[in-house]
Amino acid sequence: MTVTTRLALGAALLAATSMPLAAQEFTLRILHTNDIHGRLEANNRSGTACSPEQVQNNQCFGGVARLATLFAQARAADPSTLILDAGDQFQGTLFYTVHKARGVVETMNRMGYDAMVVGNHEFDDGPGVLADLIAGARFPILGGNVDTSRNPQLNGKLPTTMIINRGGHRIGIIGLVTDDTPITSSPGPTLTFKSAVDTARTAVAELKAIGVTKIIALTHLGLGAERALARAVDGIDVVVGGHTHTLLSNTVERAEGPYPIVERSPSGQPTLVVTSWEHGRVLGDLKVTFNAAGVPVRWEGDAKLVDNTVQPTPAVAEVVASLAGELETLRRRVIGRIDQPLDGDRARCRHQECTFGNVIADAILWATRSKGAEVAFQNGGGIRTSIAAGDVTMGQVLEALPFGNTISTFQVTGADLRAALEHGVSQGENPQANNTGRFAQIAGARIEWDASRPVGQRLVRAETRQSNGSWAEIEPTRRYTVAFNNFNRRGGDGYTMFAERAIEPYDFGPGLDETVATFIAGGHARIGLDNRIVRRN
Repeated sequence: MTVTTRLALGAALLAATSMPLAAQEFTLRILHTNDIHGRLEANNRSGTACSPEQVQNNQCFGGVARLATLFAQARAADPSTLILDAGDQFQGTLFYTVHKARGVVETMNRMGYDAMVVGNHEFDDGPGVLADLIAGARFPILGGNVDTSRNPQLNGKLPTTMIINRGGHRIGIIGLVTDDTPITSSPGPTLTFKSAVDTARTAVAELKAIGVTKIIALTHLGLGAERALARAVDGIDVVVGGHTHTLLSNTVERAEGPYPIVERSPSGQPTLVVTSWEHGRVLGDLKVTFNAAGVPVRWEGDAKLVDNTVQPTPAVAEVVASLAGELETLRRRVIGRIDQPLDGDRARCRHQECTFGNVIADAILWATRSKGAEVAFQNGGGIRTSIAAGDVTMGQVLEALPFGNTISTFQVTGADLRAALEHGVSQGENPQANNTGRFAQIAGARIEWDASRPVGQRLVRAETRQSNGSWAEIEPTRRYTVAFNNFNRRGGDGYTMFAERAIEPYDFGPGLDETVATFIAGGHARIGLDNRIVRRN
C-alpha cells in the first residue's frame, strides 16, 4: 500500500468516524419563566399596574400576552423548543386574589407551556386550589419531593419526572420544590416535603436506567440551593430555577450574575443554572448542545427584557382583559390618599427598614392598642408590591397584602421577643437566601444589628417604646403583648417561638388588608424611615 493510499484511507476512516459523532449532537432551546405571581398584565419595576406614561416610555414589562408571542415565535423558528415554568404562578395580584387558579389555567394553557413545577406559593390556599390548577392544566405539573400520599386531593398528581421527545431525543425533566414550603406557605398537615437533593439523585438514576441521558431539573429552590444541587448531583445537565427572584443576564442592567451560571457536578461535567428574575419581566432563553453521551458541550443564551417592542398575542390578551374586567370595581375603590410612595420592594423590605413596612407595622399596632399591644411585627415577605403617591385604592392594598391574613395578638416573654427579633435578621444580609421573607418590619420597638456576628447573636440593641415615649431594653422575664399576622404567629417563616410559646394567642382579629386600608383612609400613615431598624455592619 502506497503512502498516498494510506493517507487517503486514513482520511476516509476519520471522516467515517467523525461524521456520526457530529450527527449525534443535539441542540435544545429552552424558554423559561418563574415567579410570575399573578402578573398576567404587564407591570412596572415595582410590580404594579402600569400608568399610560410608563407604557409610552417603555417602562412597562412582561405580561402573559407578550410572553405568548415570544413563545410562538420561538416555536416557529425551532419546533423542538421547550417551554418551562419554575413555579409561583399563584399569589401577588387581584388576578389571583379573586380568580385563584382560573386565571393561571386559562392563560398558561393558551401560551403553550410544556411543564411546570409547583412553587411554595402554589400551596398558599391549601391543597384544594392547587388541585384545581392541576385539573385544569393541559401540561404536567411536577413536584417530585412532595409526599402527597396522605392527601386525597393531590395523591399521585405531582409526579417526580416526565420524559418529553424533542427532535427524536428524549429529555428527562425532574420537578423539585423547596423543602421549607411548610414554613413559607400553608400546605397543611397532610403534605410533607422531602430533600430535593436526595429526590434528584434517585430520579436521575431512574432516568439513566431507561436510557435517558439529557436531564433538566426544573426547580423552585432558590439560586443558592439550585447551584448547590448542580454541584451535588451527577447527571443533571441544566437547572431551570426560581424562588429567589434572581436576575441572571449578560445584558440587562443590575443582573446578579451571568446567564447561564456554569457549575461542575461531582464528576466534573458542566451543569448550567438559569433563572429569569420575576413577574415575567424577562424571558430566559437558553440554547444547549449535547454530545452523543448527553453532556452539554456548547451553550449560549440570555434573559431578555419583555418590553413594549413585543406585540401581545390577541387571543391571550382577550382572556386577560376579560379576567381584568371582573376586578375593576375593587381596583377602583379609592380608600385614601398618600403624598409619598409606599416602598414595598423586596430588595429593601426583606433586608432593611422600608417605608411600607413601617406603615403596615404602625397600622397593626394602632389597631391593637386597645388589646394592650406594645410591639407589632410585619414580615417583609408578606409585602408583595409598592404603592405610588396619590389616590390609594383597595385593589392596590390587596395586591400588596394578598394573603388574606388576620391580625393575631398574644403575649410572650422578653426572651422570646428578643429571639423573634434575632430570627428576623438571621438571613437579612443574604439576598440569595431562601428565607429572607422572615425579616421583620416593626413598630413599638427598635433594634440595631450586626451582620458580621453569628446568627442568634446579632442584636446589638433591642428596645421597646414605653408609655411615656422613652425607650427601654427588652427585659427577658417580663411579659410583652405582641401583634403579628396569623401566618407568622402560627410559625410561618420559622417563627416557632410564637407558635410554641405564645401566651393566650388570639388569631382571629381584623383582616390585615382592611386594617391597613382603614389606617391609610383615616390619614394616620406617616411615611418615612426613622431608624427603627439599624444595621451596624
